Amino acid sequence: GALVGLYNYGTGDTAAGDPAYVEQVVVTSPDGARRYEVAGFTTAIAWCDSGMYSVAEAGEPLLDIARQHGAQQYDIPPTWSDILSRVYPPGDPLVGQFRSVLPDGRQGYAQWAICRDETILTVTSGQAEATRLVIWPTDGTPPSAVPLVGLAGEPLNLDPYIASQSRIMDWAPDKRELVWFGGDGKLRSSNLDTGQTSTLWDSEIDWNRSANNTVTFQGSTLYLFTVQGEPSANPTMRFWAHNLDSEQTTDILTVNLHAKSVDRALEQRGFAIRPTHDT
Repeated sequence: GALVGLYNYGTGDTAAGDPAYVEQVVVTSPDGARRYEVAGFTTAIAWCDSGMYSVAEAGEPLLDIARQHGAQQYDIPPTWSDILSRVYPPGDPLVGQFRSVLPDGRQGYAQWAICRDETILTVTSGQAEATRLVIWPTDGTPPSAVPLVGLAGEPLNLDPYIASQSRIMDWAPDKRELVWFGGDGKLRSSNLDTGQTSTLWDSEIDWNRSANNTVTFQGSTLYLFTVQGEPSANPTMRFWAHNLDSEQTTDILTVNLHAKSVDRALEQRGFAIRPTHDT
């Protein structure tokens, strides 16, 4: 086994000397650690059986092959279309990494996508003036983007920030549904064929009020870590869960924090649930 991480390096030159936005893949195993560079400003990551994939703005050294597959340049903001590439295991920059282009894709994805049967699934907003469900095969087949609509067929146009802060669940009622927790605190289910979207549960948490709010999943259960209140006012930390099968919400731990323990400069990036935990 190995631990694989993708880290932002910034604007610079690739190992081949090409000017590009560079990121680094670090692979740590019992035999040691190794690091190599990949190009592209990643806005979404997914792990599939075939490896780790990145959705990123097209750039050197993959720009030429991306343009051949339909990548476009946009003036406002000045960006290129998004591409899918495999960043682990490593491969030739042009052949081993590149997969396909979403011509009108321009960032704003849920940061952690899921992979189902070697197809990456995520949501995005701020593209084509609609919130969309993106279906992106890893075999090089062109991706598709399905506009999301409500139960009455009305467009679901979320703020791009809400979409980008979304988390995608592996669990779903069936394989033609994608369940995702939005940055507005609502859990939604979207149909992969029609885009029809319903709200399964509302946490009623102002998710954007604190950078310390985060969520993770285990099966059909959501685990939420929330910090409500301003850091200067001794906020409350709450660790709680909601099960979709039983529709029950359970408080696991609540702590009244001292103001100095939650500094404005600190952000809760994530947490993990022990696999045997039972609510």
